[in-house]
Amino acid sequence: MSKKRNGLKEKNTKKPKNETKNINSNQNQNNSKTKTKNKTQDKNKSKNQKNNKKNEETTKEKEIDLLIKKGKYTELKKYLKVKQPDLNESEKYHKQNLELPLVTAVKVEDLKKVKLLLKNGADPLVKTISRWTVLQESNLYKREDISLLLYYSCQLRSNQLYHEKIKTLVKLVGEIEPESFDLKIRWKISTLVPFISFFCPSDEYHVRKQGNKLRVDFTMIGFGKGWKRSKMTIILNPEISNDIVVVDNEKKEYFNLTQQMQQLQLKDVKKDFEFFRRTNNVKVIFDVEEASFVRKKSIFGKKKVNKVGLFENCKIYDLKNFQYIAIMRDIDRQKWSGAKVLKKKKKLSCKLYLSKEFPWQPTILLPFLKILIPEHHIYELVEKYVHTFPNNSFPVKVVATLFPAVYMTVEVFHLKKRKKKFKKNVFLVPKNYICLNKDIKEVNNQEKNNEEEKGEVEKKLEENVERVLEEKGEEKDKENEKMDY
Repeated sequence: MSKKRNGLKEKNTKKPKNETKNINSNQNQNNSKTKTKNKTQDKNKSKNQKNNKKNEETTKEKEIDLLIKKGKYTELKKYLKVKQPDLNESEKYHKQNLELPLVTAVKVEDLKKVKLLLKNGADPLVKTISRWTVLQESNLYKREDISLLLYYSCQLRSNQLYHEKIKTLVKLVGEIEPESFDLKIRWKISTLVPFISFFCPSDEYHVRKQGNKLRVDFTMIGFGKGWKRSKMTIILNPEISNDIVVVDNEKKEYFNLTQQMQQLQLKDVKKDFEFFRRTNNVKVIFDVEEASFVRKKSIFGKKKVNKVGLFENCKIYDLKNFQYIAIMRDIDRQKWSGAKVLKKKKKLSCKLYLSKEFPWQPTILLPFLKILIPEHHIYELVEKYVHTFPNNSFPVKVVATLFPAVYMTVEVFHLKKRKKKFKKNVFLVPKNYICLNKDIKEVNNQEKNNEEEKGEVEKKLEENVERVLEEKGEEKDKENEKMDY
């Protein structure tokens, strides 16, 4: 009997297969649920961490904005020392519908805060929400001392950037092939109106290169009562100086360009500033989305070919659907109540003469254009269209319409490789010429680090702010005396 009972127990303990399957499936479902819960928790944690970081960043921008608006100078100074925020990241401020700190300081018209922000690395040439620079925004407000300070700091910073660009230029000159060549470029402005084109400006550049050495001869130097001309040369010779040397062959004088720029004073800046203060702000936006190169044909449908200097069979192309929008702000300088915005959209017609015989490809121009073009978005447009030149041919001649019936032509009419080396005198300044600043060798021995240069800029700003305020105060006192009289 006991054996039968045990057998019945064993039969009862054995579960059917369907039940075991259901139990296993339930366990698997529970495990998967726990895993998904853990994953969602991890995701939520990471999201919370990111949101916390974003909130911290947003509070930084908002805190700076509030400190400037409420007029708390000492708290702002401590905040900038401790947290050291980047004052030029316009995207972060614009996402929160905030202006850059330097713009808010200009709007509040607080000179001390403008000075403090400039010390901490604020750039007056950064674009605002309205896509104007901070310097241009300062032109809308009555305080001349603030806009003068920004204008002067822009000049100092551009001098620093220029010094860095010269170093890259020396390297680029050495990388150009052939190692030595003779190049001639001609430009002129002409018109269809008879006898007027005789008075239009024109010039010719004679470029000579050997290794890292470069010499450029030209005549046009400016405009006064007429077009000012002189026999000028620019020499880039690393054996003499790491900087550009400008030589006036008629006056028999020369000077080092960076040292001349380092001697920049408020007297030199004031003339340019007065012109900047009087004129309206203008900016140009290029619309190149629909632009294209079209091969020029004759009346009979034949493709046109022309000779330019030494280069034959140059193909002629028209650049079509290239537009630019000129935006101008008409500033109210009586009430200082803002400015009217005026827009003009114009098409720019341009003719290109492209040659395959030219030994260079158009991409060789890009590193030089990167140095010369200040704004990054304009350089990107140029880079885009340099790569789209048909068959990698070089633009030997360019004819562009500046105004109706007024044209500007730039032409590369001579390029020859040289097997023989140039004479040493070609890349040297004559000994009997007078130097307008210190000896160039002394300047090269006194090269400074970027940190020291930044310190000098800050000192100059501090010194000149006080001078600006004193001079403005003296001018106001004289005006008041005249009014009293």
